[in-house]
Formats: sequence, structure tokens, C-alpha cells
Amino acid sequence: MSAVVPLSDVQTVPVTSIEQQLSHIWSEAGATRAATFNLMIYRPVAPVGGLDEVVGVVTAQNPCRAIVLFPSEEEGLSAQVGAYCPASGGKSASVCCEYITLQVGTNAPLGQLRSLLLSLLIPDLPAVLWWDAPINVEDPLFKGLEDLSERLVFDSAQLKNPSQDLPPLADRIHAGSSRVFSDLNWSRLAPWRELTAQAFDAPTTREALFNLNRIDLQYGKQFENEAWLYLVWLTTRLNWTYKSRDGAESGLLLHFLNGDAQLDVNFQEAQTPEQEPFSAHLISNQFGTTVIRSSDEGHHGCLMIDMDGIGTSQVCQIAPSDEHSLEQLLSHDLYTRKQDHLWEEVVVATAQIYRSLTP
Repeated sequence: MSAVVPLSDVQTVPVTSIEQQLSHIWSEAGATRAATFNLMIYRPVAPVGGLDEVVGVVTAQNPCRAIVLFPSEEEGLSAQVGAYCPASGGKSASVCCEYITLQVGTNAPLGQLRSLLLSLLIPDLPAVLWWDAPINVEDPLFKGLEDLSERLVFDSAQLKNPSQDLPPLADRIHAGSSRVFSDLNWSRLAPWRELTAQAFDAPTTREALFNLNRIDLQYGKQFENEAWLYLVWLTTRLNWTYKSRDGAESGLLLHFLNGDAQLDVNFQEAQTPEQEPFSAHLISNQFGTTVIRSSDEGHHGCLMIDMDGIGTSQVCQIAPSDEHSLEQLLSHDLYTRKQDHLWEEVVVATAQIYRSLTP
């Protein structure tokens, strides 16, 4: 069941008549417009069948004026407008949201697009950009939309070539901009970080964490970026500094230092199920091995931990996988008002490693 229902039929209109058509919709429907922020969304392909389901869920929970942009082979700019209400209240709902779709032709002047967006953004409300595509910080369209936004939400899992694409993005984030950046991939990692911290919270297990000798980290093909963020988060929290890498039969052998101590990390792709992003074996010669992995036992996605040699063995479920759906991650990150400095530190450190790996 869709999270929203249309208040009126979607209409194709000239870009100069968008506001006029929206005013007509509200006057005919007798509903009240609700918006707490402006949401610009860039998608590399056009939505199929009207309102995108993810956008529908997000707007139902977070009233806004949604402006969706996507590239088009046609010339110039074209627009469609509509209004949607939460399905729980139907068309009789007291508050409903606006939805504007802009097709950006290959020859559309960016100056014209900027002027149009400025006229469509509701004054005195924050503007959030959700860039739902791989980021290229030199892309003129990305730079133009970023300039209009106060908050930028993206997903580093979508980077096509992380070793090349992340460093310039990290430089931009670290430059001290007043814009707030939010990475859905980092939010997706929250259960892994919470589980790891929880596993070593007790004094009897904490000593093992500070006496690691090796980490074996295997990741599913599409989860490499997520695995990198987890690894760098863990090593920076423990004050390990990246030193060098060696070639390996498969993957990478990374070396980290903490004073005179060395930590070796085997980082490699594994043929794991899609629902298992990665597994981490945290190995201490003195205290044994801790394994952190995902599991779909009983068809309920969860994260598991197994401890061996530390005097305890336990299995923990942190969160069902559906509690970290794209809709919920996005709803959370849309309201992020302050920069996550821990994430910023991890992104910058990851970019430094990427630069060292690039010939």
C-alpha cells in the first residue's frame, strides 16, 4: 500500500506556470499545504509510474515541497506538478504536500535552472538536497544544486570509483563549509558500530580490543565502501594510524601502527550473500577471536557476535534489517542539523588511505 494518495491528477505545465498550477490545485481541493523544508532530489533516471515510493514515504512523514530533477534527452526544461496526502487520511487529510518534477534537457542552461529553482524554493524554509546518484564534485549540475542547499544527503555506497571519487569529496567536507553533509552509508553502519562497541564494553572484554594483532575483514562485492568506513572507524577509535600496504593474493594487506605495536588487516572481497555486507574477525593472540557478522537466521536480518577465548560467548541481535530501510535512514538524515564530526574524521582518514593506494 502506498504511503500517499494523489490529491489531484499530475499535470504537465510550462515551467513558468508551476506556481499557478499549484495554487489551482489547492483552491480546488480545499486542503492545506504543509511544508517544513524544501527537498530537492536528483535522480539519474526518471521516476516510473508517478510518485516514487521512497519519496512518498518520506514526504508523508516529513511535510515538504519536493522537487525531483532528472536528466532528459529532450531539449530545455519541462515540468509536472501534483499534490499528495498521507494515505492514512486520504484526500480528506488536513495537510498535504507538493511534488514538482523537472526534466532537465541536455542543452538546458544551468543559469535558467538555478533561477527556476530559486523561484520554487519556499522562502524562510531550509533547502535540503538529496543527491541520489554517484557524486562527481566537478559536475556543474551537482555544484549548482549544492550551492542552493543548506544540507546535502548522499550515499557513499553509490560511488563508482571510491578511491578517486571520495578524496575530493572529503576535501570539500573538511574545508569548513557551513553546509551539513550526511552520508546514508554511514547511518547504515550504525548497528555495526553499536554492536562492536557493545561487545567490548565490559572490562573483561575491553582489554582484548586494545590488544588486537590482526583483523580479517571480508565484504560482499557491493559493500566495499561500507567495509572501508567500518574499518577506518574502528582503527581511528583505537588510535591506530595507517602506515602502509602490501600486495596479497586477493585483496589488500594493510598495516597500522599505534606506538611500537602493529596491526595487520586482511581486507578482501568474499563470495558472501547479498544480505551479508561483511564479516570482521578481530584477532588477539592473547585473548582470542571476536567475529562480527550479519545473519538472516529465521528470516529476520540481524547482526551477530561470537566471542572465543575471552571467557564468554554470546550472540546479540541489534536491529532487524527493516529498521534501517532507505526510507527510515533518509527520514533521519533529512533532519540532521549539525555536522557529524566523527563521520567527517572517518571520511578524511579513508580518503588519505585511498590516496596512498592510488599509483
